[in-house]
Amino acid sequence: MSFWNYIPPEILFQFGSFTIYTYSVLLGVAVIVGYLMTVYLAHKYEMVLRRQLVVHVDYLFFWLLLFGVIASRLLYVLYHLDFFIPRPWEIIALWHGGWVWHGAFLAGLLVTFVYTWRHKLPFWLMVDIMTPGLVLGQAIGRWGNYFNQEAYGLPTSLIWGIPIEFAQRVTGYEGFSHFQPTFLYESLFALALFIGLFIASRILLFRFVHRSNREVRFMHFGVIFLSYALLYSFGRFLIEFLRIDIVPVIAGLRMPQWISLAVMAVAMILLIRHLLRDQEESDRLSL
Repeated sequence: MSFWNYIPPEILFQFGSFTIYTYSVLLGVAVIVGYLMTVYLAHKYEMVLRRQLVVHVDYLFFWLLLFGVIASRLLYVLYHLDFFIPRPWEIIALWHGGWVWHGAFLAGLLVTFVYTWRHKLPFWLMVDIMTPGLVLGQAIGRWGNYFNQEAYGLPTSLIWGIPIEFAQRVTGYEGFSHFQPTFLYESLFALALFIGLFIASRILLFRFVHRSNREVRFMHFGVIFLSYALLYSFGRFLIEFLRIDIVPVIAGLRMPQWISLAVMAVAMILLIRHLLRDQEESDRLSL
């Protein structure tokens, strides 16, 4: 039986009509921490590559945040049209929760591609720089689901099961009180992934950089990002088996699972291609 009976406050602070939601604060913290991590790595890459990167991160981060929020919310609305059609004002009620990671992920890729193309920057370099900060932000932001009592999993009697108020329970599960904390599983997975990718980025930056006449000649760009896309999508695919929030289901799999499978397939193909190409380039430079 679960020992956890505490229900977290959705509202962190309220003064009259002015309300600050815990969910919003956590998202803000996630964005700030992710940004600072990205600037830190951009500075490290900038010193090695001897080209301006931090200033581009500042500009790009703004566009990523803007279009990421829009795309993430739009996909969530499409998943729940039956709720939003009679309540269109709820579409802009971002503090009530309701985000889809895949929307922000795909929008972020498109925005980064357009930005790097316009400014003649290496696309794979920029996504590698931003990936650790992105994952760290996800690890923090997922806790917003806990305070909003959303994105939880199946009923459970495990000691770490979390209580959900009756009004917040998914239809058909009103008779259960404690549920799987899938937000926690995803947060811990993202944190572990961040640690691994951060270490890998430092290794690739300082160990696998080949120099000739004090100029960088070769680096494994893209491996960090593609590893993230593959591993995070795999973890999300598994976690979705536990979640019970209502999303479209096709052939027995939830829509986020199908998208995760698609991302995994593309990431695997590109990762293999990158590694083979990098090996060929490394062999050529060693001649």
